[in-house]
Amino acid sequence: MSVEQSNRSARPEQQSLRQCVAEFATLSGCGWLEESGRSRHNRLVNVINWASQFLISIGLVIVITDNRFKLLALTLFWLVSFSRKGTRREAVFFVVTAVIFTFANFGALNNGVFRFRDSDILLMPWNELLMWGFYGLNSWRVVGGEVYDGVDRISSILLAVVFAVSFSVIRDERLLASALLCVLVVALFRYHAKRDLMYVAYFAFMGLVVEGYGLHFGYLWYPKTQYASLPLWGPLMWLNIGWIMSRLGAPLIAEPSRLGVQKAQLDRSWFSRK
Repeated sequence: MSVEQSNRSARPEQQSLRQCVAEFATLSGCGWLEESGRSRHNRLVNVINWASQFLISIGLVIVITDNRFKLLALTLFWLVSFSRKGTRREAVFFVVTAVIFTFANFGALNNGVFRFRDSDILLMPWNELLMWGFYGLNSWRVVGGEVYDGVDRISSILLAVVFAVSFSVIRDERLLASALLCVLVVALFRYHAKRDLMYVAYFAFMGLVVEGYGLHFGYLWYPKTQYASLPLWGPLMWLNIGWIMSRLGAPLIAEPSRLGVQKAQLDRSWFSRK
């Protein structure tokens, strides 16, 4: 058999292999398997871009000493950096998330769970009023994802409620850490798509940076911790919030509820297919 004939006989096998990969990528949602080098490069640039926005924001929190000026500088920086391809849903999500976590933080501060060095308003610095809105929207710009209409959210909401209530009813540090670990295990067992894992991983990164600089510079501390400067439930809190962001936060931004579209894809998202 000549070389040309052997190449021709191999082509159907190569085509069949490519078709299998394409079908698997379509069924599993792993469009990144078919991506070109340029597409992967663009996604890497996207991650570096928004992760840099997060790190610059933390740098402003550390460097600027006046809390009101800090709030002003962060707001202007976010308006400029988020304005490209910004949507109304993103703005609403930012505000709603900031309000929810402001009252959640106030409740925790009022119960002595943790303390801020400065207590400008509601027992927290001025800039903390918007920080969690920023964390959520920044993670969305990094991870993004595909959100399907009609997905079962009842179990996700129940797990989020159990997560939130645990902080109110459990006082012991070890018991609270055990409860949050159980919630996270059940959550990832129920939903463990790559998008979920990416959100969990990115919130782990953000938690490491936020808690690290906060404790190192005395920006915050935990007066009731028993074993270390950071309580046992601290890392688990960030991991759970990452999963909740993936299952309940992202749909608030991406789901096309009025258009009846089966799937929402964003060009800037980490898992959108070209």
